[in-house]
Amino acid sequence: MSLNKIKAHTVDLSKWSHIRIGAPYHDFYLPENQVQLIELLNNARGKDKSLLFLAGGSNILFGNTRRYIIISDAFLPIFWKREAKNIIVSGNYNISRLLMEMSRLDLGGMEFLAGIPAHVSGLAKMNAGAFGSQISEFVKYIKIINPEGEIKKITGSNIDFSYRHSDITGFITEICLSPDSKPRIAVITDIKANIDERRAHQPLNMPNLGSIFKNPMDVSAGYLLDKAGYKGKTLGDAAFSSLHANIMVNLGKAEFSDALQLINNAREAVMRVFHIELELEIKVVN
Repeated sequence: MSLNKIKAHTVDLSKWSHIRIGAPYHDFYLPENQVQLIELLNNARGKDKSLLFLAGGSNILFGNTRRYIIISDAFLPIFWKREAKNIIVSGNYNISRLLMEMSRLDLGGMEFLAGIPAHVSGLAKMNAGAFGSQISEFVKYIKIINPEGEIKKITGSNIDFSYRHSDITGFITEICLSPDSKPRIAVITDIKANIDERRAHQPLNMPNLGSIFKNPMDVSAGYLLDKAGYKGKTLGDAAFSSLHANIMVNLGKAEFSDALQLINNAREAVMRVFHIELELEIKVVN
């Protein structure tokens, strides 16, 4: 089987990113099962393009993607199950839905992720976190299909997790999580409290990618951007939110060029004012 035999889709990438920025793209694949995924990876080797594994699109800003083969997890089977105190879940499972499923089993501890519109695989790949916790604390193992088409199982202790980073390479198909025992009512209460906190300080009702920059040590990127004059700053329809200076929103018809320029301008302003170089938390595909 070749890439030509597995149907490539033409899609509007703006519909595959939470900030709704992107252009029509033709080299986009939606494998329907693991066999197709392995075939795609085997046949992509040697092509003059990089592989991009797409999960929920909650932290990807699409620009010029012509050099990529994009493989989305959207059509792969979705599942979760309990084994003893562990939860085994497909990489393309939505985290908010999973938290509610776990609450019915009196399992929790991961409510800090509530309200993030992401798949579990994307959260693990970037070691997502909030309120002083991160998902790596709960990862027992992951299963991936690596770029060579090989199936691998990697224990959490063998993954290099750090702040908003992991060394995971490949397509995450399955994750085993070890949540805490916690009464359902307490889990639901904490989910609601964390979502309410996000709603109060983040523009959840607008297309966005969450935090644009990682927090430098001992200071928040939002504070630095605010003091550098970028809270509410706009360029075209791209804007840093007036609620949270480290979150970029699409005011309507934002263009990639404006979004990228605004990001670069903000980084330069923080460097000029504070002599601190901000590091991107989102992935810019360009």
